[in-house]
Amino acid sequence: ITSLLPLMVKKNYLERRTVKKQIQGYNRTWDVFVIGPNGNDALLGNTPITLPVPDIMRKWEAEEEMKRKQRMDELEQNGVNLSEIPSEELESGKGPIIEQHLNWGRRLKQLRAAQKDGSARSLETLLDTLKNWRNKTAEKLRMAPSAVLPSHLLKAIAYSQPTSPEALKAIGVRISGTQELADLIKATTEKLNLKPKAEKKDGSPLVFQDGDFKGKRWEGFIEKRKSKKTPSWLDAYERFRGGEHVQQIATVRARPIKPATVANYLLQALVSGRPVNVKRVVDECFPGEVVVDDRMWETLEEKAMQMGVDPCDGSATISKKELLAHVVGRQKAETPYNERSEALSQELNMWYRAMDWWMALKRVKYPVRFAGHDSASSSSHKKQRTF
Repeated sequence: ITSLLPLMVKKNYLERRTVKKQIQGYNRTWDVFVIGPNGNDALLGNTPITLPVPDIMRKWEAEEEMKRKQRMDELEQNGVNLSEIPSEELESGKGPIIEQHLNWGRRLKQLRAAQKDGSARSLETLLDTLKNWRNKTAEKLRMAPSAVLPSHLLKAIAYSQPTSPEALKAIGVRISGTQELADLIKATTEKLNLKPKAEKKDGSPLVFQDGDFKGKRWEGFIEKRKSKKTPSWLDAYERFRGGEHVQQIATVRARPIKPATVANYLLQALVSGRPVNVKRVVDECFPGEVVVDDRMWETLEEKAMQMGVDPCDGSATISKKELLAHVVGRQKAETPYNERSEALSQELNMWYRAMDWWMALKRVKYPVRFAGHDSASSSSHKKQRTF
């Protein structure tokens, strides 16, 4: 806008005036712009505003066009059929469908750059499996494959890996067979080690109560907003409160994320003092899995005590990486990302998840009870966990 002001003054659409005033003993000078003669005519609709295009705007348009071409080249290099993308997105080089395709290609590139070729191949295998299901379903229903599930949505599902039929329907799977698709995703992700199998553990799982739980806002929680845009965690919380499935929230977005990330967003909402149906979060995000059991809880309590840290102290900082080193050993905890085996990655992720839940639930004083403990022993057990 500022680049247009001199042109509008030159064409008498605006008049530039200098104001001088003394404010609090200091002389101040600034420019103001008021409507000129031609500007009045334009406002009355008598004449159109015609201005030469400023150089800065031409430069900006050239840069935007270059970015658009680069994104189109990137899509084609990733094997995307540009004819499946709406014309308005092709013209602007932006949009939700383009973003889904770009995010998928960049995720694979990121994994390979980190020497995680096996994980990249597993994701590609999952996508191929979903494509085969789509093609067979399309043939059976006598529909075009893209009408069953468009390619960009296939990639979003392959990344977020929702396993709930309800979530798949909410995401946009409108044809029959959502249960079959959910079962296929579950079986394939377990086979490819993309998601840990639900194994029986020696410990007793934490029992979550029905309905909303609202704890006191944790003293260490600071709600910062860097811009007018709603923070990701708050957006996820509002969608969750609006009735959306966790797996739907993870998949239906410009950049798909893992359901576990949505769960962390909702834990953030919990410690902010907002009401959250914690049991629903677990059921929708980790069906059939144990987020934390009594043995893991006791281990985290013991190691935190040895470190002299209290997760409920809002004035202190607790390093999850340092706590992890005390739990699994420093050698395991400090293994570089690109050198971790699939088994080690799953073990570390399991403990990081347990840490997140342990800290959040302690901070809001969630009533902790483990399966197999009666109320009396549970109460006694809980006292032992208090710092």
